[in-house]
Amino acid sequence: MPKAARHIAVLPGLALACLLSSTALGQSAAEIRVERSGETARIILDYEDSAASVRPTATVEVEYSVLVIGLSEALQSDISSLANDLGAMAARARLDPDGATLRIALTRPIETRVTSSYDQIAIDLAPPGTPPLAPFVSPLEQAARDAAARAAELAASTPAGPPLIDPVPVQYRVGQTTEYTRIELIWPHQVDFELSQSGDTAELRFVEPAEIALGRLTGSPPNFLRTASQERQGNDWIFRLELEPGVQARAWADGARVNIDLPDPAAAGAADLLAQMASLRTPDEAVAPEVEPDPTPEPASPAILAADTSELPSLSPDPAPAQPGPALLAAQSSAETELAADIPPQSEPETGLEPAIGAAPALDPVPADGIVHVFLAEANDDLRAEFPWAAPVGAAVFRRGDAIWIVFDAAADIELGEFPQGPHRHIRESRVVRGADYSAVRLVTSGVTQAEARIDQGRWIIVFSDRIDAPPRPIQIRRDARTGRPGRILIGLDGARSIRWVDDPVIGDRIAVVTGLGPVQGLVSRRDFVGGALLPSAHGGAVEVMVEDLELTLLGAGAAIGRPDGLDLTPLADISELGNAENAAMSSPAMMDFANWHGEGRFTPGWNARLRQSAMEDTSESRITLAQYLLARGMALEALGMLELAIDREPQLATDSHVRSLQAVASYQMHRLDDAAAYLADPSLLVDPAADLWRGMIALGLERWPEARRRLLAGQGVARLYPPEWRARFSVAQARAALELGDLAAAQDYLYGVDDGEPDDQTRLDAAYVSARIEADSGNTEQAIRRFERLADSGVPALEAHALYELYRVKVAEGLMTRDDAIDALENLRFRWRGDTIELDTVRLLGELYVQSGSFARGLETMSTAQSRFPDTEAGRRIGEDMVSIFRRLFLDGEADRMDPIEAVAIFYQYQHLAPIGSDGDRMIRRLADRLIAFDLLGPASELLQHQVGCHRINEGADCSYRLREPTARARVATDLAVVYLMDHRYEDALNAIRRSRVAGLPEALVDERYLLEARALSELGRHEQALELIADDQSAAAARLRADVAWAQRDWPNTGRRLEGILANRYLDPAPLTPSEQSDLVRAAIAYSMSGDRAAAGRIGRRYGEAMAITERAAAFEVLTDDDVPPGDVRFSDLAARIARIDTLDAFMEPFRARFNNGGGPA
Repeated sequence: MPKAARHIAVLPGLALACLLSSTALGQSAAEIRVERSGETARIILDYEDSAASVRPTATVEVEYSVLVIGLSEALQSDISSLANDLGAMAARARLDPDGATLRIALTRPIETRVTSSYDQIAIDLAPPGTPPLAPFVSPLEQAARDAAARAAELAASTPAGPPLIDPVPVQYRVGQTTEYTRIELIWPHQVDFELSQSGDTAELRFVEPAEIALGRLTGSPPNFLRTASQERQGNDWIFRLELEPGVQARAWADGARVNIDLPDPAAAGAADLLAQMASLRTPDEAVAPEVEPDPTPEPASPAILAADTSELPSLSPDPAPAQPGPALLAAQSSAETELAADIPPQSEPETGLEPAIGAAPALDPVPADGIVHVFLAEANDDLRAEFPWAAPVGAAVFRRGDAIWIVFDAAADIELGEFPQGPHRHIRESRVVRGADYSAVRLVTSGVTQAEARIDQGRWIIVFSDRIDAPPRPIQIRRDARTGRPGRILIGLDGARSIRWVDDPVIGDRIAVVTGLGPVQGLVSRRDFVGGALLPSAHGGAVEVMVEDLELTLLGAGAAIGRPDGLDLTPLADISELGNAENAAMSSPAMMDFANWHGEGRFTPGWNARLRQSAMEDTSESRITLAQYLLARGMALEALGMLELAIDREPQLATDSHVRSLQAVASYQMHRLDDAAAYLADPSLLVDPAADLWRGMIALGLERWPEARRRLLAGQGVARLYPPEWRARFSVAQARAALELGDLAAAQDYLYGVDDGEPDDQTRLDAAYVSARIEADSGNTEQAIRRFERLADSGVPALEAHALYELYRVKVAEGLMTRDDAIDALENLRFRWRGDTIELDTVRLLGELYVQSGSFARGLETMSTAQSRFPDTEAGRRIGEDMVSIFRRLFLDGEADRMDPIEAVAIFYQYQHLAPIGSDGDRMIRRLADRLIAFDLLGPASELLQHQVGCHRINEGADCSYRLREPTARARVATDLAVVYLMDHRYEDALNAIRRSRVAGLPEALVDERYLLEARALSELGRHEQALELIADDQSAAAARLRADVAWAQRDWPNTGRRLEGILANRYLDPAPLTPSEQSDLVRAAIAYSMSGDRAAAGRIGRRYGEAMAITERAAAFEVLTDDDVPPGDVRFSDLAARIARIDTLDAFMEPFRARFNNGGGPA
């Protein structure tokens, strides 16, 4: 093991001399004496009185029976008699030449205790188990205590002002946006204060003193703040802020929290925004009366508009009536309050939160600029519109005719610039309507478009879709027709907020709208009554007013509709009066009576006879009869032409439900499925089973399997009334729908019904295809393959393509076909049959096979090309879902790890629209960033993370939008970005990443880490003092390393050595090999001790770590620095200088942060 170095006070060699500089340590004169008390010997080190200002201290440890006393202040003293004074405890004593270490050779085991007191140090030596002596007090300290006691006695006898109180601990948090910075002081209790500002200096004077550490705030001031300071005046505490020019501070208390806002003077409306946030209003309390459920609720009708069933705590409604519409609205009387009991209570949402009643504060929901900017997103042909109000606002979403209305009970401008202009799948036309107390959007939609309302943290989100699976929580409608009281209709709506009278610019009348907050509740079907109608809604209520004196009034649990003399409430008609189901079906305008329309004999005689009859009558009915005859004979195109002729002669026929049904069936037979669906969207046909039968056939053609099965089941009773040929077709359709939904038993049952009819050749082939599919899905592979092979030679091109696709799919799944052969076969099929969804199914399987073979880019490209050709089909949506699944497998499940990282990045950027928003999308980017960092591709990694947190503007001057909207998530990713920038030595970028993502309320561990990274960047930029200020209160291992690195950079050798050795702690007791960073720490510590002249410390680490370092690449350097046998001028010093120059302190600091990219992220 190397000996303690004796000749390394100055290392020779020009290279090392240029790199390092040394500092001399002074020694103070001191007296060393021994005092005894029983078996205890007390060594007293008595420095000069001037040493009291630095308060010298000592550390003790026993090494191989040698007591080593390390002194914070080196001394000069005669110790020749020290061993004798200690008696039998010691053999000899030695003071190192530098005066910083006293060594005593012990003769027996002892316990040591150290006491420091002003200018003296007492070191007690006693046998184990000896009771300790009283703490040592030096004469200087005793004199100071006596003086303090006399001063206290004098103060007690002298009248004085209020006694000084102890300061209370205060924490603070900082958050910032582009428009303002917020500093939040968190007191343990509420404290009064005053704010004053003179020029660019703002002062907050608090009536209690605070104990607060401002190092981070002054070391890294946020936007609009230059620096901060504090001052105590008596029992007052002054918090002083030096602001950027033009900034006007605002402050207000929120209980024990004091918020200080510093708005950007250049931001329009910033002061108004902050004023609104600071001034909270308290709405009047509204207490709902106790209610009893109505035992006879009306059954709900099928949903036209649907809403999300997620629920939020309901807010108490405004108890006052809304502004009157055509008639003066009556105030709620005590009698009406009693009647509110007829509205049963809605079940409360299980959110764990209580509804906000009465005193709940509310912010102004209108944004600072008075404009609500609508954000749109499209996915799978659904349109999602988000209305980002500044605070929760009541809303209603309902349909009137071909328009969907979205009404908010706050007046603001709504910017629809992002809405698609011109024809669109869902939105054909848009218009904003604004009143004195409301804002509304009127959207003309397609006949099949439905709206779904959702509320997310005060933001209303409206989704437009062809199909919504979950209807809204129903609004309960009750009739109040009790004897002796005016008739009313009661609307049960939790969270009912206000009534607004909205002008309809198209109809020219007014709609009474009941807005509400969460939970989302809607009315699934229109409800007519004398004087008006309740419109179907996705959320809230809307009343179509047909009389002048209709009244609406808010109740505690909804609203009431009435008239001064009461509504005329008549009982509902009994549907049994309509007769049996067969008669109802036969009388339906959507019933196709093919058997009677077909007639007898050949086509030509029958056509000529009917044509002559029509020419003689020249009526619409005669022309419709001709169309029926043509349709029954399978001449759909000619039937459509005849119907168009009839409409041309009599335009009002265009809205006739039977004519529209004929047009729908003719369009279906011509495979014009969208046209057919549009014809059947007539309101009079919405609840008609006969129309549902044809809607099911249309949905089947569009491959909307759930809708097809639901519609076909609804029209199943009507299907029995059709001729045998059509009954067979309907049975095959039901079998196909059940098959696609995985109900093989039902599919087989429906196939049995095919033979009960009179299937034609095409129907038999369709049934054979379904049967083969059932065999395949049931595991009867051989039988399925034989049937598909026969169907592939059927002579019907479309059926052959379907059969070949299924044949290849089954063979691939069963391993009966190699992947390469399957790819070749599917490529041929892809070009053999085009223009149908079978092409998409083929491409879907082909893309998956390419992906399985490792050709990810080709697979995604193949699927993307096909999807772009058929964007509005069910198969196209399935391909989109498959692409999302493949994208997730690549970048979330780790399959991209098999790829070249640059290729993976290229694919990610090309298809980044497939990345999900939210935690999964973040994890995708994290995994890809991990991979890039592992290959040291820090530039692409930083670009990925910057895309997540960077500001994106639609155009110049527009507001920032972020992929990560949630501020905490954005701050986490920005922290990762700062780590990557630091590893890439981009220190300014690291600072900007941290400072531009500041928000209040981050977890404490994340806040500490962000300040630590910011301090590291500042240190690398040479701003060492500012870096140390940021981590002054951080006691973590990373902060300790940063302090050591700063001391190294500043050539503060004594502190460098101590801090590096402190990082290693007792590592010498662990036999595990030293890591590269630990080896670097030891070499640097040895250099630091050598340069500070602390040869004893250099020898100590040499003895502790010599063996472990001897097997490392840095063994030679470490031996030179810790071995006193190496003579001056040794040639190894030049090599040592080169090694020192290569030491990179940043790498060791970044090691735990680099590791985070392999463990899923989070604070290191």
